[in-house]
Amino acid sequence: MQTDKTCSRCKILKPASSFNREGEGLRSWCRECNIKYLQELKAKDPEKYRQQRREAQRRYYAKNAEKSKAKHILRNYGLTLEEYNEIMSRNEGMCVICNEKPATHLDHCHKTLKWRGGLCSNCNTGLGQFQDRIDLLEAAIRYLSETK
Repeated sequence: MQTDKTCSRCKILKPASSFNREGEGLRSWCRECNIKYLQELKAKDPEKYRQQRREAQRRYYAKNAEKSKAKHILRNYGLTLEEYNEIMSRNEGMCVICNEKPATHLDHCHKTLKWRGGLCSNCNTGLGQFQDRIDLLEAAIRYLSETK
């Protein structure tokens, strides 16, 4: 890797550690010049500054989508990405209740906190509304059967 580089904006020779990485190499402007540019842009054209920041975030998340998803799953579910994918791919990736729509929600028991399987949005909402109570679900089944 490079040891020194000249910033294309301030024209000063600086150590490579003064530059952000870009792809396999380094950016052309040093960090100081980049910060100054962003501060000037923010003061001069706040909307353009916001658009550039949003675009930079979009590129970052697109580039790091798998890593971001793995962090989210570990933080929110306590599962590795492999464990999550294994649970969600059961039943060929379809909802384990209706088997009609793709599984998009990871269902768990609120008492034991054990992961049960992948559900579609409708089935996940339905279980939530019935508070995982078997007695209420059975009463709903009886009601539907009696009122056909």
